[in-house]
Order: sequence, then structure tokens, then C-alpha cells
Amino acid sequence: MEINKELFQIGLPVASLSTVLMNWTCFNRPEKLLISPAKKDDWAVVELRNPELAAAIIKDVPEAMVKVVQQAVKIVQL
Repeated sequence: MEINKELFQIGLPVASLSTVLMNWTCFNRPEKLLISPAKKDDWAVVELRNPELAAAIIKDVPEAMVKVVQQAVKIVQL
């Protein structure tokens, strides 16, 4: 299995998080995503590695802003 090294950081209004979760549940094998507050009031940042899911979110939330970061996945074994 190939691990996508691209990390998609999508900034969007908090009111659009229901759209993000709806898109996330529509995929057969939901990927992990991280939602955190943004520096702007009433905005959030969604981080994920699935390009198709990122494209669906950006398509459904026109005011979304995306940044693609080349960041390798860190695997920690305990």
C-alpha cells in the first residue's frame, strides 16, 4: 500500500463542517482526518491525505482555501 505524502490542509468556515463530515462518510473506506480551529474566528482547518476526499470538500465548500504540504507520514511503533 502506497502512503500519500501530500497533506491537504483545508481552511473553511465552521458552519461548513457538516459538509465535510457528510463527504467523509460517503467514502467506502473513510480516511482519517483532523479538524482543528483556525487563526480566523469561525473558521476551522481540516487536514487529510486523501486527494479525492479533499477535492470533494473543496467542490462542495466554495469559500474553502487549500494548502498542499509535502509531509511524510510518521510511523511510531511502541
